[in-house]
Amino acid sequence: MKKLLILLLSSNLFSQTMANEWFQGGSLHTATMAEWELALESNKLATCADWVSKLYLDKSFTKDTLDAITDAGRMGIKEMADLCVAMVDKEVIPEISHQEALKVYIISMIKIGLIDFDQLQ
Repeated sequence: MKKLLILLLSSNLFSQTMANEWFQGGSLHTATMAEWELALESNKLATCADWVSKLYLDKSFTKDTLDAITDAGRMGIKEMADLCVAMVDKEVIPEISHQEALKVYIISMIKIGLIDFDQLQ
């Protein structure tokens, strides 16, 4: 009985951990900067993971950035998603509260040279 209880508890913990991966649950895909500012960090990170993954699959990043993400695998996406959150958070100001967070991210990435503007789809 004790083994069964431990097994059930550990499988429940495992399923909760799997359900809450850092890249799951993003819902800010069309959020304004005002909505972004109020969102949970986990939501921001999961949303950025989606954005980064899409840009990666579309080969919109520069070649060097694509290669770095490819070499690092999932952690490359995570590093870029962390950068995304930081970049968008940095741009939260009242004057652009109505702008889409995704557009702010894309413009920021173009400015620092990590996205190839000609490759955007």
